[in-house]
Amino acid sequence: MPTDINRNIVAVSGPRDAEWQLLESLRSAHASGPGQLKPGVLVITASGALRRRLARRIAEDRNGAVLGIEVTTLSTVVGRLLAREADVEQPTEWFELIVRRALADQLKNLEPPLAFDDAAGSLVSSVRDLISAGLEPELADDLAQLAASPNAAIVVKAAASCLRELRRLHVGRNSERMRRATEILRDSGHQVLNDRRVFILGFADAPGRTTAFLRGLIEITDARLLLEMPQSFGRGSEQAVRALPGRFARNLGFADLPTPPSAERWPALAAFDASGRSATARELMWRLRETIDAGRRPEDIVVGLRGMETWA
Repeated sequence: MPTDINRNIVAVSGPRDAEWQLLESLRSAHASGPGQLKPGVLVITASGALRRRLARRIAEDRNGAVLGIEVTTLSTVVGRLLAREADVEQPTEWFELIVRRALADQLKNLEPPLAFDDAAGSLVSSVRDLISAGLEPELADDLAQLAASPNAAIVVKAAASCLRELRRLHVGRNSERMRRATEILRDSGHQVLNDRRVFILGFADAPGRTTAFLRGLIEITDARLLLEMPQSFGRGSEQAVRALPGRFARNLGFADLPTPPSAERWPALAAFDASGRSATARELMWRLRETIDAGRRPEDIVVGLRGMETWA
């Protein structure tokens, strides 16, 4: 476990900067000798699309594909931790049915009563959010007393009842799988993850149980979190723009927010003048051609347009 968790967070200006920081870390480790990459490196991403991109960028970098570097998603890591667990199954379509049953006895107590046909359906998402946020049945009564209205208290109690039934039937919602995976991680995470160096990218926020799992990864594996701290452009103060990642960092246990990224690593912006849409299109095509001829892959180029109708 790291002695100073605050050294495990690095501020980046965005996805490009996170990618650059990761590649620099791998280059430095490779330059220090092959032993620096033992027993391996695990890069954990928030999505499959980011996983595929980072895997390609690592393979294309000057060191090429290096044995021992794995890029995977958070859900895959959770699946590995639960691979030998028989008591937490994959999420199923049972969830909504169980929620509706848990709500059935509570709806008649709502004031005013919900008279429309699918009253329970309107509350399913609220129950789902409570469970994802980390609700525990033992806390339901206390939370219900703190609820802003009797109706809100009823939803809390219904969510607790639903969660008890989910556990009894071994129906594993994602949040429940995260809870169990966090327990396994804290019990035997080093053995499951083989003591590899861990990098975490692509997360700006997460539900309660996912945040708890990420915090466990950082504490148990000494993982390095690359957190996007965007710069304010136009309206909005820097403080407002960074409020969300700042809160996420605090929820992960970081007492001190990371230093904002240097402006030197921000991508350069360029503008051009063109008379009319046709001239703009020609100039854009020329610039795209120059960029591709200079070695940039077409898959790495993004063109943002106000609308596609007149450009198709």
